[in-house]
Amino acid sequence: MQYKYHNSTILKRKNISDEIIERIINNSLSIDIAMAINFTDFHPGEEFCDDCDACFDALHNTQLIVNFITGKIDRQMVAIQKQQWNYSFLTDKAVHGLGDMSQLSINREAIVLTGTTCYIDQNILTQAVNKLEFFELLTKARIKHDLIIIGSVSHFEEIFKITNVERRDKFVEVLMSLSDGVNLQPCNIDDRIKPFFESAPLILSRIEMTAASSEAVEMLKNLKDEDRRLYFEKYNDLEYRKRIGSSADIFNELTESEFSELVCMSSPPGHLKSDFKNLVHHEEIRDAIYSLHNTMDLMSYKQDKSSRTQRSSAHDIEHLIYGSQCDYFVTNDSNLRQRATEIYRFLEFPVRVLSLSEISSLLDSEWA
Repeated sequence: MQYKYHNSTILKRKNISDEIIERIINNSLSIDIAMAINFTDFHPGEEFCDDCDACFDALHNTQLIVNFITGKIDRQMVAIQKQQWNYSFLTDKAVHGLGDMSQLSINREAIVLTGTTCYIDQNILTQAVNKLEFFELLTKARIKHDLIIIGSVSHFEEIFKITNVERRDKFVEVLMSLSDGVNLQPCNIDDRIKPFFESAPLILSRIEMTAASSEAVEMLKNLKDEDRRLYFEKYNDLEYRKRIGSSADIFNELTESEFSELVCMSSPPGHLKSDFKNLVHHEEIRDAIYSLHNTMDLMSYKQDKSSRTQRSSAHDIEHLIYGSQCDYFVTNDSNLRQRATEIYRFLEFPVRVLSLSEISSLLDSEWA
């Protein structure tokens, strides 16, 4: 990120303001009020350029602190306004990160697949890269059972983040070998998810041009935990989480009112359960799966709290979107398997969700 004023004062003030707001929200404000007022007594024209992300963020945070210190807003409102700002800030960053879409180069060939299709998520791909036995198992399934393994642009988005060039190339090589270069993408003619042949370098070049947008989308996804704390306190109850965690049909257990209340926090295709049926277009499938996945976050359903897993959850959703068009969705992530099962069942997509060992055993038994 480039700052017009990239000096220690700006960054220090931004970090201090973040820390103060966190202490306000956590009810552990232990700073000298006079110091805080000193901190807010600045001259924007001299130190804040009004032309970069760091300044915009620092200015907004500072105003929140002033309003709290002067009694204009309470702790709860600080938290709500900070969350609203984060959504606006990151949404704006995501849109601007797309850049000039007319400059994105697309050169792909649409194809028609006949046979049993299998979508593997990123952790399966990683295992195939790291261990020859997994690569050979998947290759055997392709050859012996005529299984069509498919990738998607989401795989390439995760591959793009790999900084080691040699390892990045290895991921591309394995993915292209397993999938024969076939990957699922939205079709810009009828907005259906369809298989295409397209070269890996071209896909990666597009991703590089929109990397800032993808990063902002990931950060937006990670705001859902704070949404639950602010707006859905009842879902923080331990007994509730235990009950919902053991449910075999979580969306249908919700009343229409509860369902509508939860999905409206995203951009759903509608607010009724019936609005999530008979979906065929990429945009509506994407909105539905994002909404359902976010609803699971709000309910703390099968949620891994590790920061690494939370960062990858946006990609999990994308894998679920593309996997919805295949016969099998394969992942060794147990939480993702349970989420995928619930989401596909509710959307009435006939996708079988399995682990790598399960699909191997299944294929051997069915073709025995």
